[in-house]
Amino acid sequence: MLPAHLIYLIALSFKLLGVSVLSIRAVAVVFGLGTVAAAYFTDKELFGRKWGLVLAFLLAVSRWDVNWSRIGMHGVTVPFFELLTLGLIVRAIRRQRLIDYTLAGLMLGLGLCFYFSFRLFPIVIGLFLGVLWLTRHDLLRTSWRGLILFGLSAAVAYVPIAQFSVRHADVFWSRVGDTSIFKDKTPEAGWQAVVQTTQAHLLMFNYRGDGNGRHNLPAEPMLDPISGTLLVVGL
Repeated sequence: MLPAHLIYLIALSFKLLGVSVLSIRAVAVVFGLGTVAAAYFTDKELFGRKWGLVLAFLLAVSRWDVNWSRIGMHGVTVPFFELLTLGLIVRAIRRQRLIDYTLAGLMLGLGLCFYFSFRLFPIVIGLFLGVLWLTRHDLLRTSWRGLILFGLSAAVAYVPIAQFSVRHADVFWSRVGDTSIFKDKTPEAGWQAVVQTTQAHLLMFNYRGDGNGRHNLPAEPMLDPISGTLLVVGL
């Protein structure tokens, strides 16, 4: 079961634009364009304006962002909230302004109110802060107030979904159970499937992408040659 936040935005779009497929897609378009702006903001905070423009351009013309900005599905929300959360927490640590910590927490909490896969992103942020702490031992001393505010803001934004997950755990986790790679498989078969899908996932960027025409040009690599090359160099 998916949280209703995207449905609320679609309902608002219906109110403003009328009930149509275009109104549903308009919400996805806003998130897609917002993701380009968020990419610029985050990369600017990390590496400066020039590289922010480069990342924004590459993302704006990327097949997956263009495609997901057209079909009106939940997945388009994930990179938007990921990039904003990361950019805001980087700016917060650099500037030590409590408003930045608050906004970063709100973006993290709101991201958890949209598509399922974002539930893994708090782990990513935790690892990022852990690595930062190992390289900057004064992080907790200088940022503990902001980090507490960051966590509280995320919790406040996520409270409606957290409350539902406690009261209706069977419904909340039903989608995860239905899509689990281990569903209706023996443990051995499940782990074999994990290996196979991991291999396919790693190859999708530069070799063979998603074959579902709704998600991608069937079997085309998910990244363009420039982005794909930068991915390899970055790794």
